[in-house]
Amino acid sequence: MLQTAAFLGLDLVAPAHACCGLPAWQAGDVLGAKEAARSTVDAFTGFEAVVAASPSCLHMIQQRIPELLAGSERAAAAHDMAKKTSTWTRFLVESGGIDQIDLRFEGRILYFRPCSVDHDRGASTLLTRIQGAQILPAISETCCGFGGNLVWRHPDVSRAIAAAAARALLNSRADLVLSDDVGCVIRLAPMLKAAEGPPMVHLAEFIALSLP
Repeated sequence: MLQTAAFLGLDLVAPAHACCGLPAWQAGDVLGAKEAARSTVDAFTGFEAVVAASPSCLHMIQQRIPELLAGSERAAAAHDMAKKTSTWTRFLVESGGIDQIDLRFEGRILYFRPCSVDHDRGASTLLTRIQGAQILPAISETCCGFGGNLVWRHPDVSRAIAAAAARALLNSRADLVLSDDVGCVIRLAPMLKAAEGPPMVHLAEFIALSLP
């Protein structure tokens, strides 16, 4: 993301910030989630736009943080942050930045849509801009098993979900798998590599690799 931002002349800053609070919220730790929410709002207040590499973090920022901080002194700032936060790909598409990058790939591409997102207009638009690529139909298995706390609270269930997704990706005959969820890439990419399947990379990495 930093490499692409530099190419486009964007001033992209990565504040020293730990977590949006999603793990705490999913674990039922409301106090911990509120503390993380306050820290998140403080870290990103003052920026014109906020971009996320994970749809899960995006959902937390847009939906849960305003709920957690409702009625507090940070309520207005939380709502303002929610309105100006998007995925990196959607930001590039809507700002026009993606038009300055020559996206090319010779082969079959499958986009793995994470189950935490119903539809990302940025990702779907970006896929249509990749010259030379054949975009394959989405697979039915859209959960990768990373799922916030699932990966450590129920590791057996998580592994089974991931294995089903990996099998579907291997059977898709894709030459490259793209995803907008860093957790799914972390979870599935090693499994595909071990099975000598297609590489799986985050959309942000694919964009950066397309730079001159």
